[in-house]
Amino acid sequence: MSADAVLAEGARVDPRPARPAGREERWFRFALVLFLGGAVAVAAFLTPVAPGTDEGLRVGGVRLPELCMLKRDTGIPCPGCGLTRSWVSALHGDLRASLGHHPLGWLVLLYALAQAVRHAAWLALPSRRSRVERLGGRLDRGVMLLGALLLVAWVPRVVALLLAR
Repeated sequence: MSADAVLAEGARVDPRPARPAGREERWFRFALVLFLGGAVAVAAFLTPVAPGTDEGLRVGGVRLPELCMLKRDTGIPCPGCGLTRSWVSALHGDLRASLGHHPLGWLVLLYALAQAVRHAAWLALPSRRSRVERLGGRLDRGVMLLGALLLVAWVPRVVALLLAR
Protein backbone atom coordinates (compact mmCIF):
# COMPACT_ATOMS: atom_id res chain seq x y z
CA MET A 1 0.00 0.00 0.00
CA SER A 2 1.33 3.41 -0.87
CA ALA A 3 2.03 6.06 1.73
CA ASP A 4 -0.57 8.40 0.27
CA ALA A 5 -3.23 5.76 0.90
CA VAL A 6 -2.75 6.05 4.64
CA LEU A 7 -3.76 9.02 6.73
CA ALA A 8 -1.53 10.28 9.51
CA GLU A 9 -3.94 8.74 12.01
CA GLY A 10 -3.44 5.33 10.42
CA ALA A 11 -6.90 5.05 8.83
CA ARG A 12 -7.06 3.55 5.35
CA VAL A 13 -8.55 5.55 2.54
CA ASP A 14 -9.11 4.76 -1.08
CA PRO A 15 -6.43 6.55 -3.13
CA ARG A 16 -8.75 6.75 -6.13
CA PRO A 17 -10.78 9.95 -6.44
CA ALA A 18 -14.50 9.66 -5.82
CA ARG A 19 -16.45 9.48 -9.04
CA PRO A 20 -19.95 10.79 -9.48
CA ALA A 21 -22.66 8.16 -9.60
CA GLY A 22 -23.68 7.23 -13.11
CA ARG A 23 -27.21 6.78 -14.33
CA GLU A 24 -26.78 2.98 -14.44
CA GLU A 25 -25.72 2.84 -10.81
CA ARG A 26 -28.64 5.00 -9.71
CA TRP A 27 -31.08 2.82 -11.70
CA PHE A 28 -29.52 -0.35 -10.31
CA ARG A 29 -29.92 0.86 -6.73
CA PHE A 30 -33.44 2.07 -7.44
CA ALA A 31 -34.29 -1.36 -8.86
CA LEU A 32 -32.85 -3.00 -5.72
CA VAL A 33 -35.00 -0.81 -3.48
CA LEU A 34 -38.08 -1.65 -5.55
CA PHE A 35 -37.29 -5.38 -5.61
CA LEU A 36 -36.52 -5.70 -1.89
CA GLY A 37 -39.33 -3.38 -0.83
CA GLY A 38 -41.68 -5.15 -3.21
CA ALA A 39 -40.74 -8.57 -1.83
CA VAL A 40 -41.52 -7.37 1.69
CA ALA A 41 -44.77 -5.75 0.54
CA VAL A 42 -45.89 -8.92 -1.27
CA ALA A 43 -45.06 -11.03 1.80
CA ALA A 44 -47.16 -8.68 3.93
CA PHE A 45 -50.03 -9.04 1.45
CA LEU A 46 -50.06 -12.87 1.40
CA THR A 47 -52.17 -14.93 3.77
CA PRO A 48 -50.10 -16.73 6.44
CA VAL A 49 -50.27 -20.51 6.80
CA ALA A 50 -49.60 -22.76 9.77
CA PRO A 51 -46.13 -24.32 9.99
CA GLY A 52 -45.82 -28.07 9.52
CA THR A 53 -48.79 -28.28 7.17
CA ASP A 54 -48.71 -28.92 3.46
CA GLU A 55 -50.64 -25.73 2.85
CA GLY A 56 -49.20 -23.35 0.31
CA LEU A 57 -49.39 -19.60 0.39
CA ARG A 58 -52.57 -18.02 -0.85
CA VAL A 59 -53.61 -14.76 -2.42
CA GLY A 60 -57.28 -14.06 -2.02
CA GLY A 61 -58.04 -17.75 -1.55
CA VAL A 62 -56.03 -18.87 -4.61
CA ARG A 63 -53.17 -21.20 -3.73
CA LEU A 64 -49.79 -20.26 -5.17
CA PRO A 65 -47.75 -22.99 -6.88
CA GLU A 66 -44.62 -24.51 -5.34
CA LEU A 67 -41.73 -22.47 -6.73
CA CYS A 68 -38.76 -24.43 -5.35
CA MET A 69 -37.64 -26.76 -8.14
CA LEU A 70 -35.56 -28.91 -5.80
CA LYS A 71 -38.50 -29.56 -3.47
CA ARG A 72 -40.93 -29.98 -6.34
CA ASP A 73 -38.71 -32.48 -8.18
CA THR A 74 -37.10 -34.40 -5.30
CA GLY A 75 -39.22 -33.68 -2.23
CA ILE A 76 -36.08 -32.36 -0.49
CA PRO A 77 -36.28 -28.70 0.54
CA CYS A 78 -33.53 -26.28 -0.45
CA PRO A 79 -31.77 -24.10 2.15
CA GLY A 80 -34.25 -21.31 1.41
CA CYS A 81 -37.43 -23.38 1.53
CA GLY A 82 -39.85 -21.81 3.97
CA LEU A 83 -38.36 -18.32 3.83
CA THR A 84 -41.35 -16.76 2.09
CA ARG A 85 -43.82 -18.35 4.52
CA SER A 86 -41.54 -17.26 7.36
CA TRP A 87 -41.56 -13.66 6.11
CA VAL A 88 -45.35 -13.73 5.72
CA SER A 89 -45.82 -14.95 9.29
CA ALA A 90 -43.26 -12.48 10.68
CA LEU A 91 -44.88 -9.55 8.87
CA HIS A 92 -48.26 -10.60 10.27
CA GLY A 93 -46.79 -10.55 13.78
CA ASP A 94 -46.54 -14.31 14.38
CA LEU A 95 -42.88 -14.90 15.25
CA ARG A 96 -43.51 -18.46 16.47
CA ALA A 97 -45.00 -19.45 13.11
CA SER A 98 -42.20 -17.59 11.33
CA LEU A 99 -39.60 -19.66 13.19
CA GLY A 100 -41.61 -22.81 12.45
CA HIS A 101 -41.41 -22.19 8.71
CA HIS A 102 -37.70 -21.36 8.71
CA PRO A 103 -35.49 -20.69 11.75
CA LEU A 104 -33.61 -17.91 9.95
CA GLY A 105 -36.49 -16.30 8.07
CA TRP A 106 -36.61 -13.32 10.42
CA LEU A 107 -32.87 -12.75 9.94
CA VAL A 108 -33.13 -12.86 6.14
CA LEU A 109 -36.08 -10.45 6.36
CA LEU A 110 -34.05 -8.02 8.49
CA TYR A 111 -31.14 -8.31 6.05
CA ALA A 112 -33.38 -7.53 3.07
CA LEU A 113 -34.89 -4.55 4.88
CA ALA A 114 -31.43 -3.28 5.86
CA GLN A 115 -30.25 -3.52 2.23
CA ALA A 116 -33.37 -1.69 1.02
CA VAL A 117 -32.79 1.10 3.56
CA ARG A 118 -29.10 1.26 2.65
CA HIS A 119 -29.75 1.70 -1.07
CA ALA A 120 -32.64 4.12 -0.48
CA ALA A 121 -30.35 6.20 1.77
CA TRP A 122 -27.67 6.17 -0.94
CA LEU A 123 -30.19 7.50 -3.45
CA ALA A 124 -31.78 10.04 -1.11
CA LEU A 125 -28.62 11.40 0.53
CA PRO A 126 -25.96 12.06 -2.12
CA SER A 127 -23.80 14.02 0.33
CA ARG A 128 -23.65 11.00 2.66
CA ARG A 129 -22.91 8.33 0.06
CA SER A 130 -19.39 7.56 1.29
CA ARG A 131 -20.69 6.94 4.82
CA VAL A 132 -23.61 4.87 3.52
CA GLU A 133 -21.18 2.78 1.47
CA ARG A 134 -18.85 2.23 4.43
CA LEU A 135 -21.75 0.87 6.44
CA GLY A 136 -23.11 -0.95 3.39
CA GLY A 137 -19.78 -2.71 2.88
CA ARG A 138 -20.19 -4.32 6.28
CA LEU A 139 -23.70 -5.33 5.35
CA ASP A 140 -22.45 -6.82 2.07
CA ARG A 141 -19.87 -8.93 3.89
CA GLY A 142 -22.66 -10.21 6.13
CA VAL A 143 -24.30 -11.99 3.21
CA MET A 144 -21.56 -14.64 3.32
CA LEU A 145 -22.30 -15.33 6.99
CA LEU A 146 -26.02 -15.39 6.25
CA GLY A 147 -25.47 -17.93 3.46
CA ALA A 148 -23.36 -20.11 5.74
CA LEU A 149 -26.03 -19.95 8.45
CA LEU A 150 -28.69 -20.98 5.93
CA LEU A 151 -26.63 -24.03 5.00
CA VAL A 152 -26.00 -24.93 8.66
CA ALA A 153 -29.73 -24.66 9.41
CA TRP A 154 -30.57 -26.72 6.30
CA VAL A 155 -28.50 -29.82 7.12
CA PRO A 156 -30.56 -30.96 10.14
CA ARG A 157 -33.78 -30.39 8.20
CA VAL A 158 -32.61 -32.60 5.35
CA VAL A 159 -31.20 -35.28 7.67
CA ALA A 160 -34.49 -35.42 9.61
CA LEU A 161 -36.45 -35.67 6.35
CA LEU A 162 -34.24 -38.45 4.99
CA LEU A 163 -34.38 -40.42 8.27
CA ALA A 164 -38.20 -40.13 8.27
CA ARG A 165 -38.43 -41.80 4.84
